[in-house]
Amino acid sequence: MKKRNYSTVEELLLADGFLNWYYLTDEKEIHGWNEWIAISPEHKHLADQAVEVLLLIRPAKENKITEQEIRAETNRLIGAIRDIKAGIINVNGER
Repeated sequence: MKKRNYSTVEELLLADGFLNWYYLTDEKEIHGWNEWIAISPEHKHLADQAVEVLLLIRPAKENKITEQEIRAETNRLIGAIRDIKAGIINVNGER
């Protein structure tokens, strides 16, 4: 966890390690993000919102979508957010 002054859900979703925290795949990231979340109610609220976004794209278990497919879709979403932030495409998906 490098940057600590996140102010938007998009920044969290693009942050190095946030997905590692969410998927519980890196102990160091889990510890760092848990500390960051515990610092303030604003951090917790922001993390909760980011988790809600991730849950919206997470399939139900009965859909039998693989973890690899979930990761790929999450990466696609993050790429789209980056494109929007960079002005490559607008929010309507137009280039």
